[in-house]
Amino acid sequence: MRGENGMSKLDTLLLYQQTEQKKQDLEQTLRSTPARQKYNRLYTQLKNQQVTNQKLSDDIAEKSARLAKYKERVEKLKDRIDLESGELETIRNDEESTGEEMTELRKDIEKLSKEIAQVIREVKRIQAEVEKTKEEYQKTNLVARNAKKEFDQIKITVDKEKADSADAIKAIDAELSKIEKGIDAELFKKYQKGRQHYAVPVVPVIGGKCSGCNMSLPMVMLKKLNSRDAVIECENCGRILYSNDL
Repeated sequence: MRGENGMSKLDTLLLYQQTEQKKQDLEQTLRSTPARQKYNRLYTQLKNQQVTNQKLSDDIAEKSARLAKYKERVEKLKDRIDLESGELETIRNDEESTGEEMTELRKDIEKLSKEIAQVIREVKRIQAEVEKTKEEYQKTNLVARNAKKEFDQIKITVDKEKADSADAIKAIDAELSKIEKGIDAELFKKYQKGRQHYAVPVVPVIGGKCSGCNMSLPMVMLKKLNSRDAVIECENCGRILYSNDL
């Protein structure tokens, strides 16, 4: 069976595959330009830096919250010391107070002072960590800003390359639509199914073997290939076969 242009079903399908490959080659070229490669690298870098900056920002927020709690605790301890120091002074001036009461208050004040010193050391440690994390955040942010400037510049080139190729891709799409109209519907379904697994679903038979999977074909199948209208599928990989001799 041949179409209006005198081409067989396989001829038309092969033309479609070849035209589709032209489009893929053009798109692959577009994806492989130095500008596109740099664009992809910078895009990945920016995404990674965005994640890093968010983690650093969260770390700063968490440590700052802990720092605020420790500072609040220090103030409360100082208030308790002031209160107990006042009580100690009162007891000293009270003739009826006992030495045991004063000793107990002194122990409490000493204990509170040690606790304050310990909390202040923790405050200083966390403050140092916060400052270090802030410095790291600023450095990372500076690198990200510079990368963003470079990214914006290269994007102009990438967009231009894409625009320059748009007409060629559009023309190929139009050609594909035109060819598709002349392809047998059932055969085209098989082709589309094959495209889900293989970049090239229609392959020649070479040396009695499917050139897609290198599987040897039975003689009865090879004889069927003598007819250009015959649609033969590889029993192993499912690719549509044709003979190079036709």
